Amino acid sequence: MHFPEISFFYVDLTGVSLDSDTHVDQSKWIDLTDIKPRPERTSTRPVLGGKVNDQIMFFDSDDGKSVTANSFDTTPKQWIINQNVKSLTPGFFSDLNGWVSDGKTGKAYTFDSINKGMTILDTINLSVGSGISTPKNLFAKKSTFYDDFVQVMIPNGQILFIGGKLGNEHQSMKSLLTYDSNKDTWQITNTVGAAPQERTKHTAVSTSDGRVILFGGIINNVPALPQLAVLDTSKAPYQWVTLTEEDPIGAFSEHTAVMANNYMIFAFGKNESETKELKSNNKDIYKLNISDPLKYKWSLLASFEGKPTSTTSSNSSSSASTPIQTDVSVGNSSFSKNFELKARWVVTIVVVIVALICISIFAVYRTRQYRNKNRVKNTYQHKLSSNDELDKNYI
Repeated sequence: MHFPEISFFYVDLTGVSLDSDTHVDQSKWIDLTDIKPRPERTSTRPVLGGKVNDQIMFFDSDDGKSVTANSFDTTPKQWIINQNVKSLTPGFFSDLNGWVSDGKTGKAYTFDSINKGMTILDTINLSVGSGISTPKNLFAKKSTFYDDFVQVMIPNGQILFIGGKLGNEHQSMKSLLTYDSNKDTWQITNTVGAAPQERTKHTAVSTSDGRVILFGGIINNVPALPQLAVLDTSKAPYQWVTLTEEDPIGAFSEHTAVMANNYMIFAFGKNESETKELKSNNKDIYKLNISDPLKYKWSLLASFEGKPTSTTSSNSSSSASTPIQTDVSVGNSSFSKNFELKARWVVTIVVVIVALICISIFAVYRTRQYRNKNRVKNTYQHKLSSNDELDKNYI
């Protein structure tokens, strides 16, 4: 399996308070690409895990029969390569839909398909298996593909699947496919309130008090409205709430976002408010203050203007890390091309607390076209029996 080149860097926020209006200096963008030893290649879907949830993990399968893990430890900033991964269930698994991590258990989850359900990865003991249940009884058409959604874990252990498409139809925000990681069960969760428009190429993150913050995305190639929406999962039934947005930054797609304390950190992607391609490639990192559940305020955090500083010139400190939920979206991070962000690249942003706060941003080249046309080829061909076949009818 061919894996593209990686650019790996982080923004060091040691000594920077998110509550202030400080803009992060260019010298705080630290390049980690040349750290040795490093894997010759990695997959394009990283997982946040490890004993204290401070490792960025990648999985690779060359022969379709065995899987190895390569982990970047964010504390000493070193690679741990070629670790064996044990399979608990026979057959293949796919991580094309990305992972969502549970920092309390060290487990990560990815939706395999309507037919196969959830793939579950133990990032501490390095084992992978599948849930017993599937959501196929919730869908009238067994051949329905569910794609382009985002998945987010809320405090009660449920994973919500927001947006995306069922076949060729956009998925309504009024009814959300839901997986209970505690019970290994599936259901459709109906929401109340003024639901936002359906969309793809968006992000969703969760807060400690049960809010799900939805941002960005498009529908039929135009910005979905509203761009910023909040689902309150602390109420039953879950409710879309009306909010006030201060200093809005425009319409975006193909970006990435994570939560850090009382802020959603938003990075890169495509500015849908711009008509010219060069201007639409967002090079900035913004923060959204979510401390007031009814009022959300945007501000600029950092701008990328050149190649990150080498680690040899960085003296940033390391300490125990606190996990922050990750989210995967589409973007670009090519230093050789002055960080021109295109829709065809995938960017994953991972936030960990190091000293005060350190944002680690992992950028992976990947085309959406490649993903759509080669789903079966890009799955982990993890096979314990030569008689197991990948069910190509489901994603």
